[in-house]
Amino acid sequence: MKKQIFILFLFLFAAAGMSFAQFGTAGGKKEKKSDLTAKVPIDKKVRMGKLDNGITYYIRANKKPEGRVQFRLVVNAGSILEDEDQLGLAHFTEHMAFNGTEYYPHNELINKLQAKGVQFGGHVNAYTFFDQTVYYVNMPNDAEMLEMGMKILDGWASKLLMDSKEIDAERGVIIEEWRGRLGAQDRLQKQYWPIMFKDSRYANRIPIGTEEVLKTFQRQTIVRFYEDWYRPDLQAVIIVGDINVDEIEAKVKEYFNDNKMPANPKERPYFNVPDNKEPLVAIATDKEASSANIQMFWKHPQAPKGTVGDYRQMLVRNLAENIINARFAEMAEKASAPFLYAGGGYGSFFAKLDCAVLTAFPKDNRIEEATAMLLKEMKRVDEHGFLQTELDRAKESLLESYRKAAKELNKTQSNAFADEYTQHYLEGDVIPGIRQEDAYAREFVPEITLEEVNNVVKDWITDENFIYVLTAPEKEGYSIPTKDAILKVVADSKKEQTEPWVDTYKDEPLFDKEVKDVIPVVLSENTVFDYKEYVLPNGIRFVVKKTNYKEDEIRMRSFAFGGSALYSDQEAFMVGNVANLVDEAGIANFSSSQLSKKLQGKTVGVSPYISSNTQGFSGSCVPKDLETMMQLVDLYYEAPRKDRESFDRNIETLLTQVRMAAANPQAKFMKDFYEMAYDHNPRLVVMPTEKDVNGIDFERVYQIYSERFADASDQIFIFVGNISDDNIRTIANYLNILPTNGKQKNEPKLDKGPKLAEGVNHSLTLAGTDKQGMVIVMGETRGFAGKADLRERIAVTALGEALQIRTTEVIREKMGETYSPYATASYDIDFDGDVSWLFYLQCAPENCASVEKAAIDLIKECVKKGCDRETLNKVKLQMIKERETQMQENNFWMGQILGIYMYGENRDANITDYEAMVNSITTHDMKRLARRYFDLGHYAVGTLKPEN
Repeated sequence: MKKQIFILFLFLFAAAGMSFAQFGTAGGKKEKKSDLTAKVPIDKKVRMGKLDNGITYYIRANKKPEGRVQFRLVVNAGSILEDEDQLGLAHFTEHMAFNGTEYYPHNELINKLQAKGVQFGGHVNAYTFFDQTVYYVNMPNDAEMLEMGMKILDGWASKLLMDSKEIDAERGVIIEEWRGRLGAQDRLQKQYWPIMFKDSRYANRIPIGTEEVLKTFQRQTIVRFYEDWYRPDLQAVIIVGDINVDEIEAKVKEYFNDNKMPANPKERPYFNVPDNKEPLVAIATDKEASSANIQMFWKHPQAPKGTVGDYRQMLVRNLAENIINARFAEMAEKASAPFLYAGGGYGSFFAKLDCAVLTAFPKDNRIEEATAMLLKEMKRVDEHGFLQTELDRAKESLLESYRKAAKELNKTQSNAFADEYTQHYLEGDVIPGIRQEDAYAREFVPEITLEEVNNVVKDWITDENFIYVLTAPEKEGYSIPTKDAILKVVADSKKEQTEPWVDTYKDEPLFDKEVKDVIPVVLSENTVFDYKEYVLPNGIRFVVKKTNYKEDEIRMRSFAFGGSALYSDQEAFMVGNVANLVDEAGIANFSSSQLSKKLQGKTVGVSPYISSNTQGFSGSCVPKDLETMMQLVDLYYEAPRKDRESFDRNIETLLTQVRMAAANPQAKFMKDFYEMAYDHNPRLVVMPTEKDVNGIDFERVYQIYSERFADASDQIFIFVGNISDDNIRTIANYLNILPTNGKQKNEPKLDKGPKLAEGVNHSLTLAGTDKQGMVIVMGETRGFAGKADLRERIAVTALGEALQIRTTEVIREKMGETYSPYATASYDIDFDGDVSWLFYLQCAPENCASVEKAAIDLIKECVKKGCDRETLNKVKLQMIKERETQMQENNFWMGQILGIYMYGENRDANITDYEAMVNSITTHDMKRLARRYFDLGHYAVGTLKPEN
């Protein structure tokens, strides 16, 4: 469990291996002092070893999710190792792993997995980055599937066929993936990447590669990459799940011991990012950039990780990060702030380097000002340090997160452990286990001094190894500073005079209302869902389902009918923003940042919402903070904070987002399509205009909020999680003090939702400069006959899953004209009910027509044949396996119980008979549903092509 910084630009490359850590709390007796020079131990619950041929393995038994196991192959090789004629072939190799191994030739692997209920994409996938390639597959844990998991990993590790026909068939898919990455972000990256990684191999080894190599490479070129770098000493096998460790270890030895090292293995080189004495400044602009972003990096040698002392130092850095980000959040709250968001911290970079980073999204034409403010704040920290009160809150927060994670150990998902072991193998991150980490936190965090935290930050900002990256829109009226202007801001920041930080913490109670004990009365009980419904003296009803899926989680949701449908078309957009604007202002006498400070050390969150037909609250907490959650609910009724400055800041944020989105081709495409598809319904604001945003009135926002949350009479509150009888009494006591004046009693549920325009309609959007196309095909048929029939709903879901499988088989695999097709069919049981179907397909512009035709042909195929028995059997098993996992999550039960009350229906059969209902679905059902709801006289098509 390591703390790392997410460097914002990394999302462009799907760096899935870099993840934030979980943290936990204090408590318990004082233990013997740890030896800071000692090595951090490896968690005894993971079986770790190395075979004679060099393969490392990690095996751990874990019950979450039950009946499942994650198999993972980690290869210490990525695009950084490609030769000039191999650009993109590390990633192409990853694709070929799904197109033929000695165990599963051609596409047999995916077919067999789907036949066992394993979904391609969701349960089996991979990613390639500069220095690693990681594969995973989540499997049921029966004997046959465990054997198959071993064969899959062994096939990936050493037995890829690299069939020439499969390579040629996959080129189109890879090209479409490459095409999907084109756009403003790609063009911006090509401007700043060579500067940011000046004189480094990282500048020209982007994993997706080049179109020329992808189209023209020969088989022997990719085979050379595979044979050079897919070898035992560069591989780790990770298996975590509901397993017997001894048996799995024996299987690992059986399958992987015979994998041979090459006769003359190449040395695995590691590449650096050179030091730079002078600042490196990259200013990248693009007409389609959707936002401006400032990033400042200071490169440092990688911090050591192996000893207990190293771990303690990581805790010191975490505390500093917590305080810095709290300060930036408070600064961003002010309407006068030059940025919408700012953050900072310290973590991993590239090439075994760390970095300090500051980042911000500046407001329009305030780039230099935002840069100066970030640097000034770090100078303030350097000159005056942090405050003890800030450190105390940061400690409380860090200890609480460790406590929570340690308490949830036995409920931790297997993929989380697999992530940790991946980082241990690739980066040397320590893996002592969360309970040992919690023990370290409880020992070290209380004793960490203010001087230590102040000193650790002093080393972050240096004169050398500084990189400044600015990405910004290129448009009329938008001021972009020059490199010299940025360097002047940086130089001037060193002369800035600073004053000590002033802590705005409010030392007053959050809640001071008298709360009396009441006795809730059990109104009803559902033995299938295992919940009880209670009623209070004030008439409010609440539902409780006790679970043990997570030790430290209680989820809350409430609703009452009403929502934005009660308001005019002209006010619908404003009503949709009311709850967020009020929420952002804080609560009672506490601004948003003051409330965050007040709640540090607690794990609790509550937010109001207003949807089209309902209003209510969503929230979650740990059991010990339930009372605080209930206090917040009352305060949202009785004491919403009216703050003009917060309102103005949020309106400015919305305006900035609107202006930036206007340059995005896909945003314009979505706007054109949905406005056409729903006949320009005034209540459907796909992409608001500045006029829409400026029409949001401060006084009217609070008036609407008070109307929607004037009365809790009709609110039904649902609680799911680790709930004790004492918790139930707390819930009852606080809900009983909510206002129940009858002002909102029996408000109607109105149908004002947009309806799909009659007939067949098309929109064509010409936007963007890249050779990118996109097609959306969407149909909708109202009057869902299965509104009250659970089996019919399940059958519609199955039809959508079958449509996704066929779309992948035809448009991706057979035609090679898209990379990640999405297709579905779904139902809505509100009002008259409807069934809708949707395709979302990215492709080359010249292929838009053929992709559209292919989608329509798939609908015709469904209408004519339904789906074949083999596909239906895959879908059934997927749905059953997915339900088994869902039923181990609080969210699933919350959604089901919410539906019971929102729609006033009995859903017992959805639990007791789900598997039987799924298995009862026939190919005839698929055909019947398709004929009833796939209306080829009533759908909409949207097409996106480049401007030229």
